[in-house]
This record gives sequence, structure tokens and C-alpha cells, in this order.
Amino acid sequence: MQNISFTEQILYHAKRSEPHESCGFVVSKGGELRYFACENVAVDPINHFEISPDDWIRAESVGEIVAVVHSHPDSENEKGLPYLSTADRECQVRLNLPFWLVCSGKLQKFRPI
Repeated sequence: MQNISFTEQILYHAKRSEPHESCGFVVSKGGELRYFACENVAVDPINHFEISPDDWIRAESVGEIVAVVHSHPDSENEKGLPYLSTADRECQVRLNLPFWLVCSGKLQKFRPI
């Protein structure tokens, strides 16, 4: 995946994960941002995401986690939410990290508030 851009890596992972939500981290090392794709281990991965403790540890061994990334894919009946859910915001507040969201092939960034 080295030949595609950072953003394209995130979008590709989201598309490849459908119909499940994708998840991962933006990791900073030496001033360079990298995407660290994770496996969604949620009990209901179509509607939620959960990152395993092992993926947290692996990402932190690569560099500093500076954002959490996940997707809201479209389903057969409805479009994915183009904004963070209440559960997403609650998690974001606990982590105090920006959340990056992929929805309808676009990447949006939400800062913690």
C-alpha cells in the first residue's frame, strides 16, 4: 500500500471493510503521518467499531496516536451517518483525540470538544 496516498489508504480500508465499520489510527512518527489499519472486533461490527487492545499497543509502538479513524458505511436501506454518533462523541471525549470519519467515500475530521 505504499504507492497510494495516506488518505487513499484510509478510504480503501473503509471500502474493503464494508458492510462493517472500518477502524484504525492516524499515527505520527518523525513528523510523518501514517495510517494504521485495525480489525473491528465489535460484537456488532455493522453498527459499531471497537479496536482491540493489541492493536492499540501495536499502533503505539509505531508512533504517537494522533487520531482515531472509522467509517459509517451505507446499508441497503439507508446512507451512513455523515457525522459522529452519540457513542462516537462519548468515546472521543474520553480519549481526547480527533476522530476522522469516512462516509460516502469522503473523509471528515472532527476535533474533540
